[in-house]
This record gives sequence, C-alpha cells and structure tokens, in this order.
Amino acid sequence: DLDDLRRRVERAAAACDPDAACAVLLSSGTTGEPRGYVHSQRALAANAAAASEVFLSEPRDVRLSWLPLSHGMARVGDLYTALVRGGCLHVVGDRARILEACRVHPPTVVLGVPAFFERLEQGVRSGRIGDLAAALGGRVRVCVSGGAALRRRTAAVFAARGVPLVEGYGLAEAGPVVAVSNPRIARPGTVGPPLPGVEVRIDERPASRGQVLVRTPSRALEVLVPAGSGPARRERIDAAQAPWLETGDLGELDAAGHLRITGRLRDTLVLATGVKIPPAAVERALAEDEAVAQACVAGDGLPWPVAIVVPEPDVLRAAVRALGVRVFSRRAALAHPRVAAWLARRIARRQASLPRDWRIRRAFLVDRPFDAAHGEATESLKVRRDRVAAHFAARIAAAAAPEPPPWTSAVPAGGAGAAADRSVPAGP
Repeated sequence: DLDDLRRRVERAAAACDPDAACAVLLSSGTTGEPRGYVHSQRALAANAAAASEVFLSEPRDVRLSWLPLSHGMARVGDLYTALVRGGCLHVVGDRARILEACRVHPPTVVLGVPAFFERLEQGVRSGRIGDLAAALGGRVRVCVSGGAALRRRTAAVFAARGVPLVEGYGLAEAGPVVAVSNPRIARPGTVGPPLPGVEVRIDERPASRGQVLVRTPSRALEVLVPAGSGPARRERIDAAQAPWLETGDLGELDAAGHLRITGRLRDTLVLATGVKIPPAAVERALAEDEAVAQACVAGDGLPWPVAIVVPEPDVLRAAVRALGVRVFSRRAALAHPRVAAWLARRIARRQASLPRDWRIRRAFLVDRPFDAAHGEATESLKVRRDRVAAHFAARIAAAAAPEPPPWTSAVPAGGAGAAADRSVPAGP
C-alpha cells in the first residue's frame, strides 16, 4: 500500500529533528585508536545526495554492499545513496561469497576498498577469473575504490577488461565523502574533484604545508574518543569556529581541480642517520610490483629502511619454478637465498624513481597477510604499520644488521638490480 507507506514516512519525517545525532561513523584507527564521529541526518543525507549527483544514480541501480555499515563508505555510499536516489541494495554478509552474490543478483555499482579490487586483479592475472565483467554479474557500470590508495596496475587491469574503476576520498569526520571521480572524467592517480557543495584547498602554513583542508556541510557534530575501559569521551566539534577540517593528509589539486593524495602529514620514519622517510610513498612504489600483495616499511632508528613483504602466491610459485629452487614447504621457499635475491632485484626496479635516501636496503618475505585478526589491519583492510613493525621486530632488527641472515633481500643502493635480472622472468 504505497499511499499508506508515504503517509507513514511523512509522519516520521515531521517528527524527526534532522540536526540531532543520527549515526556514528567509525574511523579506521590506522595511526592510533579508532574514533567515532557523530553525524546528523541532515549531514549524511546531504553527503549521499551530492555523491549521487556525481554518478547520476538512478532507481534501476543495484548496489553490492559488503563492508560493515559502521564504515562510512558502506553506510553513505551504499545504504544512504540508495535511499536518497532509489534503487536496490544487495547486502552480502560473507565476504567469501561476493562473486556468488554477483551471479545471483548482478550489481550495477560496486564500492570497495583497494584490497578487494586487488584480489580480483590477481584472479584475472592468475587465470582464475577469465572474464572480469562476467564474474561481477555482467551489469557493472562503475566500481569505486576508497579508504586507501589504489594501485595503478589494478585500475589498468580493470580498464583493459572493460570494467570502469575509479577512486574516491573521504573521512569519517567529513560525512564521509569529500571527492570522487567517475568514468566520464577519471584521471589516473587522482580521487576526482570535490563533491558539489564541498570545498578543498591545500594548506600553505609552514608547519602543515601541503595538507588537504576541507570545508563541508556534512561535518560531524562531535567525536567519541576511547577512554580505556570506561565510556568514550565526547568532544564537541565547533565547525563555526574552525570551518576548515584539517585532514592530516597531504595532497595536490591539478589544473582541472582533481585531488591527488600523496601521503600523511605526520607519517614519517626517522632513520638512525636522521634522514626522514615518508613510508606510504615507498610502499606505493613497491605495491605496483606484481609479486607484492602487501608491503610495510619500517625504519625508525634503523640505519636504512626495511620492507616486510607479503608475496602474491601465484607469482611466488612461478618464480620458485623458474629459479629451480627445490623446497618442501612455503616457509622454506620464502627463506631461500635465491628467492631473497629475486625479491631484491624486483624491489630495485620498482624504487628506481624514488630519492636515494628513501630506497629500501633490506627486505624479507612473510608467510601470512597483514590482517585484522592479528591487529595488523583495520576491518577495511588498511595496514597498521606500527602493529606490523611490533610483531616482526626481531626479524626487522636482524634484517637491518650489517651482516643480515640469508633469508634477507639485500637491495642494491643505486637501483642497479634491474639490469642483473635477465635470467628470471619479471612476471609470473
């Protein structure tokens, strides 16, 4: 009974205070404890409506939603956008069954974090996924990646298979979407222009030069800060007194107004020599290699930076065969000196464009991914560098020693390893 339904919705809307607290969006806590940002219904609806404009969302859309609804991308990008513009929301509770869900109810829009799209990319490269578009149901008109930087190699694989994959950027405090691209205007390496009604500028103050500043009508009302075992501390956010949100992210605006995120303002490793390194930039360079599933850079107090690398299983297996390495377990393969030398050559190629002081000098492979179960990643699969460094502290210290163990990849300082790797195929 649509008439009755409309009347009930109108009564609920009349009784609602759109400026009261409505929902809590959780930050991922990659650099500290997670926080909760309290938003009003007006802020979240405005953000969803603005995001819908960018994609020209329509009632026939089917959104595939698999992230937890405490995550801003899922709550606003999936749920609230479907409510604002109409459409179907297909919620998948089991991440292992996402492709099965695509076959049962083919989506037109898929939002996700980079790790999700990277898994699909690896499935294509390994041959497990023959037709990417068909695997996603055959109806996808756009995929949107957010929450962390997307590898360019992943976007290239999707583009070559006829599946548009673009990036967006946001923060829990900002409601959450700040900028998002779409297939009509996408520029590689950027997260698109700001949403309608959202302003972005780059900080020019000496102490925070390059920081992304945001002014948005979807700013949070207050923040919930964890307080040990007791209740969270509530802190009011005064947007009138401080209208520009300091994101802590570094970025650039290109001539077309598209935003490019380049790192974190205070995400810096300080070597024993006093050299400061932005680890995210180094990790991005390493992650473009097909052999690297995840990379985490350590370096505080060390003589040179060390990379902890989770390998792509299929690429590693192909390399072990090509190298003629005979081992009886995966762990033995990861520790083999010839495999370590193979990794060193690949790293040398990938970081050749980095400043010499930033380049990895030591690396080693690990036999499991960085995940939430070990506290090394958030629920949205962003790596928590401090936790990874703590868990592998002994191996990092050994790898950084002047005479490292044989399982350590010693990377040439000048990046000359590219020419020395002619005997082993670069790819799988």
